[in-house]
Amino acid sequence: MTTTRRNQSTFSRGKNNTQGSIGALDPLSNEWLESPLKKLLLEKIEKDRFPIPPLPKLIVELNEVIGGDEPDLIKAELVIQRYPEVAGRVVSIASSAAMGMRGPVTDLRQAIMRIGANGLRDVTFALMMGRMFQNKRFGAMMSKEHHRAFVLGCSSSMICQLTQLDSGYGFLCGLLVDVGRLALIGVLAEQPEHMQPHLTDPAVLCALDSLHCEIGALVISRWDLPELLSEVALHHHEPVQETGLIPLAVVVSAADAAVGVECEDEAELADQLTELPQLFWAGLEEEQIETLARHIILTRADAHRLLR
Repeated sequence: MTTTRRNQSTFSRGKNNTQGSIGALDPLSNEWLESPLKKLLLEKIEKDRFPIPPLPKLIVELNEVIGGDEPDLIKAELVIQRYPEVAGRVVSIASSAAMGMRGPVTDLRQAIMRIGANGLRDVTFALMMGRMFQNKRFGAMMSKEHHRAFVLGCSSSMICQLTQLDSGYGFLCGLLVDVGRLALIGVLAEQPEHMQPHLTDPAVLCALDSLHCEIGALVISRWDLPELLSEVALHHHEPVQETGLIPLAVVVSAADAAVGVECEDEAELADQLTELPQLFWAGLEEEQIETLARHIILTRADAHRLLR
């Protein structure tokens, strides 16, 4: 059986950071190594001038009341209530298959109590991702990346559940693991006119494929999020390091591979997922892979509905 791959186009996703997208420059070629685009991006990184949007005020305020050892869900509700649009979507997501929930919730308090402190943090991050990275020129591509990040977060969380990996960061790691791609697209879209000739499809694809892990780790670190999230973003294509195995990176690597299979038929998707070694490295058995396939199908539909 052959795994169905995502269609490749401008700003499309690479398979990993060493074997890039179809049509991308070879990251070891002179054309890329001497590319003005590469030099520009590396200079921004090395001189700490890579533009990274700050965390939205809502996330900062929410973290103040639920980020400690004793999260205060009542105060969290008061914070969310000040953002009516977000509050309505929190209620919708709390009822969704994407969060593994069954049955509707009718109000914000019920939603918060159902998903808990970590769930509220995860949902809020997912909703605000689209606002943190906005760009008129490549708005459609930003939206696709945002939707995929949501599905990847949900899939990572599901794999954690299926393998009984005790991690409160499964969803958030999956959601943010490719945040470097969003950051890079935003920077490339803002380049001045004299750089436009260098923004060829092969060069842009190579930039996203070869730099998104490093940029993602930088973004997460700049946001002062737990170091584990930065490590997973940096190593999710190579989850086994000299320091040992990073279990959550193995999970995210598996979820990334699974979400990359373009298929909307549940049975066919499950069949194709069994061909992915990353899922077996994560410890998934055949029946669990079927559960994951079902979850991915449902979550893709939820992403388009909930993140519009």
